Amino acid sequence: MNDKETFDFIDEIYKNDKDVLFFLIPHVKSVADLAVKIAQKQNADVDFVYRASLLHDIAIFMTNAPKIHCKGDAPYIQHGVLGKKLLEEHGLFREAIVAQTHVGVGISANHVIKNNLPLPPIDMIPSTLEEEIISYADLFFSKTPQTLTTPKTIEQVVRDIKRYGDDSYEIFEKWHKRFGTY
Repeated sequence: MNDKETFDFIDEIYKNDKDVLFFLIPHVKSVADLAVKIAQKQNADVDFVYRASLLHDIAIFMTNAPKIHCKGDAPYIQHGVLGKKLLEEHGLFREAIVAQTHVGVGISANHVIKNNLPLPPIDMIPSTLEEEIISYADLFFSKTPQTLTTPKTIEQVVRDIKRYGDDSYEIFEKWHKRFGTY
């Protein structure tokens, strides 16, 4: 799938939810730009990182997130597992794993069970270099007007990550040492 095909795919998926694209497209492009910079320095699969970054949030329209015009029924935290299913239905199996594992620094089955999250009790943790790069880059951009294209500071990311516990912070710290700053 080339760039044009990727954007055509997104347009087709969002043909009935065009308002969501106002938030989705700048967000995924920002994540992709940062992820590609990191991937180039890490000798990762740059083409895959770019494409998977563009598709990592493909299922947000299926969630209930009114602030970003998502009118679905599912809780927002489910957008990763929903994205995996949607991408697999279109034969994008490698990208599907990124969709499922990109939330925060990943979500363990233990965390799902311990916190009674509305997710399957499975490990959804980035395991490849490319998955880690995309998850790391995603931490710097939110779907709010001020951070769609302007990255959060390290301090903001750390504050966000620390809300999910020391384990999450340790993973972020390891990634930050490895991937550096942008």
